Amino acid sequence: MDISEKDLQLKLLSKNPIYVDKIPIYSVSIEEITEYGYDRYFQSLQLFCITKEKVEEYFINDEFLKDKFEEINGVHIYSFLSFYMSNNEEIRNDILDILSFLCKASTDFSEDTGIISINNIEINIDILLKMQLILRKRNNLTILKEDLDNPADEKTRLLLEQRKKYRQKINQTHNGADELTLGDLVSIFASESKQSLDYVMKYDLYQFNDQFNRLCINNNYEVDIQALMHGAKSEDIELQHWMCKIEN
Repeated sequence: MDISEKDLQLKLLSKNPIYVDKIPIYSVSIEEITEYGYDRYFQSLQLFCITKEKVEEYFINDEFLKDKFEEINGVHIYSFLSFYMSNNEEIRNDILDILSFLCKASTDFSEDTGIISINNIEINIDILLKMQLILRKRNNLTILKEDLDNPADEKTRLLLEQRKKYRQKINQTHNGADELTLGDLVSIFASESKQSLDYVMKYDLYQFNDQFNRLCINNNYEVDIQALMHGAKSEDIELQHWMCKIEN
């Protein structure tokens, strides 16, 4: 799959299936995720989209896995998944089920070779990494949870700090309650955008994230303009026009 960032963005917004070496990755709506099971969906998805860094962390912290380090060629994402799918039936079924759900295809795993197949196409490491990239973007996993405490560079650190401030601002409107769930965000967005809950539930997570962020940016812009009109100092406000690029 060779696709430009601009083409990828449009495909994600339009919910078109995105093909990785003839394997389609379909958009799934919030409604479909609800039917599948939210926790089940994300637990399986995050396992399939595991990073090399997270795999290394498992090996460092797990005495049993340390003994298997050489057996699975050091630390290798595909080898790690194959190892767990061969030795844990529940994990094997979870990964095959989520791939079948996302690709609308038949899936299989060979315990002899350790290879995952989708529609009889054998998945290699190149296909796996491309699928992970699409799935992270489509499901808002672009910035993974394990990366939050150790940002790779200064730009990422600043973006994460900004995101933290937005979250704190949103949570303040929730009277200090626990962090908002996806259900809370769907309800908030439907109310603010004057759309029905049924309509919003048809969005996939990429679309929802895009529109929710756009709504937040627009609301923040209007609040900042009102603050300036009522005497706030311009140096105290980071004015961002609503017609801007959304940063992941």
